Amino acid sequence: MKKVAVIAAVLLAVLAIGALVMLTPRPVSRSADPGEINPVADAAPVQKRKLSGDRAAAEVPLAADEVKDRAVQEALARIAPEKVSRKVAGIRTEFSLSGGEIGFVDVESIVRDRDPHSVIALLQKHQVLTGAGESLELEIDRVYSTRRGGHRARYYQTIGGVPTPGRGSVGFEASGAVYNLGAILVDPSTARLSSVKILQPEAVALARPVAANFVEPQRPRFEEAGKPLRVVDARTPPELRYFLEPDAANELFAAWRIGVKTYNPPDDLEVLIDAETGAVLGVKSIMEIRPAQTACTGVAFRVCDGFNAQEESCSRTA
Repeated sequence: MKKVAVIAAVLLAVLAIGALVMLTPRPVSRSADPGEINPVADAAPVQKRKLSGDRAAAEVPLAADEVKDRAVQEALARIAPEKVSRKVAGIRTEFSLSGGEIGFVDVESIVRDRDPHSVIALLQKHQVLTGAGESLELEIDRVYSTRRGGHRARYYQTIGGVPTPGRGSVGFEASGAVYNLGAILVDPSTARLSSVKILQPEAVALARPVAANFVEPQRPRFEEAGKPLRVVDARTPPELRYFLEPDAANELFAAWRIGVKTYNPPDDLEVLIDAETGAVLGVKSIMEIRPAQTACTGVAFRVCDGFNAQEESCSRTA
């Protein structure tokens, strides 16, 4: 009986030790089979796995449009303006920023010298929004004081000194802090100065017969009175400019804008001549008729030639 009792006690001890070993958790080896589940990783918090997923997504290359959109959003976040709008159409970028920390300009150089360099630097600083590249050229054509004690400067964009449709303005305090910035800018890389083949004298010569044909329907009554048609150059010199192609927002073309005056009948015309081909792009009357002042008697109208110069339709009387 004693032997049986001893054997039973030994068996019970072996079973107890085996049960203890089975109930104790064992760490998973680093060299475990890939198909096994790691209980530590599987028990990771949901938030931690979510962050890991975001990080992995960030490593995937973004499309070009997504990159631009993200850059725009980051730029807006840095400026934190009160109001912002931006529109891009082909080579044309239109934008307006108001309020927030837009930046500073050099007040003295703008007001005294019409120097646009600080405005150019500001536009280039916000290139993501403005589209202003390193080759941006501006000319300031007007500066005036504002009621808030600062100034506003109006500017236009040029390419190689030739005016373009790009223009805008900047409002700034006496300290130089900018509170408003807006413009329409075009991409200079789309314009080719080498395409200008028609020089100024040739453009003027082409514009004169165009002006004569434009006023021809009004000629009969002057012919009956024996008054010959006269075509002369306007006081404003011809100007080479870049224009946006109406049917294609991705092209800039150069054209001569020629001012022509006619007499018998009287008219002030603007003729556009393609600077590359010499083709007539358009002609229009810019004559403005306004009521005469009391200094005039007789015919009661005044003719404005559209170039800030006026000619009275009647003679002054003493």
